Amino acid sequence: MNFKKLILPFVFFTLISVSGFCAEIHTFIDTSRTDVKNIEIGDKVFFDVQILHPKNTQSVLTEKNESENFAILNIQSRDIPKGEDRITDFNFTAAFFDTGKQKIPIQEFQIINENDTTFIYSDSLKIFIKSILTEKDTSGIKDIFSPLSLKLGFWDIFFPLLIIAIIVFAIIIFTRYKKGKPIIPIRKKKIEPAHLIALRKLDSLRLEKLLSRGKIKEYYVNISWICREYLENRFKLPILESTSFEIKQLLRNNEVEEDLQFVKILKKCDKVKYAKFLPSFSEADPLIENLENLIVKTKSDEMDKTDHEDNIS
Repeated sequence: MNFKKLILPFVFFTLISVSGFCAEIHTFIDTSRTDVKNIEIGDKVFFDVQILHPKNTQSVLTEKNESENFAILNIQSRDIPKGEDRITDFNFTAAFFDTGKQKIPIQEFQIINENDTTFIYSDSLKIFIKSILTEKDTSGIKDIFSPLSLKLGFWDIFFPLLIIAIIVFAIIIFTRYKKGKPIIPIRKKKIEPAHLIALRKLDSLRLEKLLSRGKIKEYYVNISWICREYLENRFKLPILESTSFEIKQLLRNNEVEEDLQFVKILKKCDKVKYAKFLPSFSEADPLIENLENLIVKTKSDEMDKTDHEDNIS
């Protein structure tokens, strides 16, 4: 008997009743386009999944199920009216990449209407995939020669490694020359963190005891310079060349914490330097400690580590 379509293994019939609607599903190989007796690795396999469902519902493929040995190459679908229902016909084009007994995996579909959704699954179809090589071909495959053992001496290994090392060294020298860099990298000096410089200078200033010697203006000039130098080195801003007002704007624009406290110290120093104002000892003495606290609060976390390692560019 000649059938246009051979159903393997048997027509899978499923009746699902959910929320007042039902669906039937049929899975089969399209034998009009697939020679099921002579399928080889990589040949196209055509199989269909037909779903009968009410007209007010929609049938969609929700999961394309594949495997290591099975791949779906193409999917086409069409709707066919049938009385009060309709049939959604999914045409799959697939291929197998292994021989022997194989299975077309189950495919997942959804039946959707305005109020509800349900899942429905196709059948898993068995199929046999033939090898491209015949038994006669495989039995005649032999090595031309038996495997040879590889014996390497010292010079067989040394000379290739020496040549590779010379080539790598030449590439490095040429690259540095093209970039205008010295052939031998120069070791860069380590840059001392800004807060360590400032704190060391404040300690030295404290040891000079300028206040007790009556050198109040010199004391404030040093405080101002150390504060400005720290801000410039720490935040990379032109602080040394700026006025107190300009410093206030620079710190605020760069969102520097404790900006007002720094500006307050600088204004006190400017008042002594330019207005001939002489503050009392009790007012001047805590200035060093106040500046030290601000420096510790605003120092960079990365500054505790070595800022600049020896770079080999």
